[in-house]
Amino acid sequence: MNWIFYLKISAVALLILLCLIALGFLTYLAIRRKKINFYEAEINTWNKEIFKIENEENANLAIIKNLVKLNSDYLKHKDELIQINQETNKKIQQINEIKIQLNEEIDKKKLSKSTKEYKKMRKEINELNLIHNRFYVALPFDLTNLYEQMQIALDHSFKCLNTLKEYLNSHKQKLAKAFDSLEAELKELFRTTQSLEEENKKDNLNNLLNEIYENQKKIDLFIKKINGIKNLEWFIFNYLPHLNEEILNLSNNHSQYNDYQKEIVILQETWLNNQFPKNVKKVQKLAFTLTKIKYRYEVRLEEIKFIENNLNELKNQILIVVNTLKDFNDAIREKDREIIYEMLTEIKNDFNLIKNDLENEELIFHFKNLALKILDLQSKVNEQIINYQKAHNHKNYKDFLINNLENLYNYIFSNLTIYLDNNKQNMNKMKELLKYNKAFNDEWIKRKKMSLSSKNFIKRNELIQEIYIEATTKKIYQKMVEIWITQLEKLKIQNKKIVNLLLSINQSKSQNDYEQIFNDLKKYTKRESKNVFKNFNEIRRTNS
Repeated sequence: MNWIFYLKISAVALLILLCLIALGFLTYLAIRRKKINFYEAEINTWNKEIFKIENEENANLAIIKNLVKLNSDYLKHKDELIQINQETNKKIQQINEIKIQLNEEIDKKKLSKSTKEYKKMRKEINELNLIHNRFYVALPFDLTNLYEQMQIALDHSFKCLNTLKEYLNSHKQKLAKAFDSLEAELKELFRTTQSLEEENKKDNLNNLLNEIYENQKKIDLFIKKINGIKNLEWFIFNYLPHLNEEILNLSNNHSQYNDYQKEIVILQETWLNNQFPKNVKKVQKLAFTLTKIKYRYEVRLEEIKFIENNLNELKNQILIVVNTLKDFNDAIREKDREIIYEMLTEIKNDFNLIKNDLENEELIFHFKNLALKILDLQSKVNEQIINYQKAHNHKNYKDFLINNLENLYNYIFSNLTIYLDNNKQNMNKMKELLKYNKAFNDEWIKRKKMSLSSKNFIKRNELIQEIYIEATTKKIYQKMVEIWITQLEKLKIQNKKIVNLLLSINQSKSQNDYEQIFNDLKKYTKRESKNVFKNFNEIRRTNS
């Protein structure tokens, strides 16, 4: 019977043990649930705290940024607060990463791991609060101080407006066209500033700060407008009409004058209705266009003047050829005579074309080509005379040719040497010319006669023609470059492109590369360039 008793005792003990185990497990579950609920509640509390910190710092940053616009003394505070706010954002990012892990452990009901992540998150939250406290310590203002700063800003706005009012009244006559419009705009700025001073928006502080800043920005723009509008008015009502009149006097083109005059009148009628920057662009564009036209006409007139002054020289050279042909007409073969007369006819036509069409855009190139054609014709005629002399030994032919070349030789040394490049090659050419000229004269004196087929004569003749062509070409290009540079100097004000072009020209001038300079200038004037009128004060002083 004893064993039955012990069996019952064991069963009861086992049952009690199982009950204790079950009770312990239920107690664990209850504790775990309580802890996890606590962690979840803490997470919600921290989320609200983080949200509050973010909003407070962002709001204060917005205020300090607006304050900086009103008072640059706050710039160093703004930089410090931005740096602290960046630390706050970095810490919040770290907290969010831990929070994600904590939520995962809570979902899995893992108490030990949840507790571990909770402790890490609590530590990070404490550090976040320390950073946030630093942010508040770094704030340079409280609400009272902030309103004082706003009042200082408003006082500054009123001071600017009163100064502008005095300026307008003292310059009323100089702003005859714009005064009424400017006065109305100034009164509106006064009304806005007074309205801001009366506002009391403590519950929406940031908006008030922003409105004060925007109002001050309008006042600053108005100051810039007044600074420029006096010159703008002078440009629209004085400079542009005068410039258009000058172009009419240069060109006598009434149709062109009327077209631009219409643009000027439209500008005069609408300029007060448009924004100031828009007016400036319109005036700049029109002034630049008219100045380019004036520049082009001035260059053309200088070209024409230069060509007219030199046409007589070319005419004399043509007459020399014509007289030579009269004297030696029978001595020249018919075939060659036809070629020469064709060349002469072409030259006469070119001469008349230049003389009668001085408005041609390519006039200077026609003039240069005409000079070279005349020289080619002279060479052709001289060649025929030389050939004839070989066959007939006619003294009159020879004397005439020698005299003609002698005149050309003297003309080179008296008028053209200054146009030659000062380089070794040209120096050698001049030395050779002097050498062959001396040899030619010595031979002539010694023999009392001269063969046109002699080495000294032929070499001297070749050098004379070669140097004449080079120097004449240089002379034409150099003269035209000087004309264009004189006109460009008037346009270089505040125009880096023209300034750089003139610097480049000066470098090329040192190398006597006038043909290249001329081609560069020609390309430049055909290319649309930026506006040269970026500084109204400079232009006005230049034209005063």
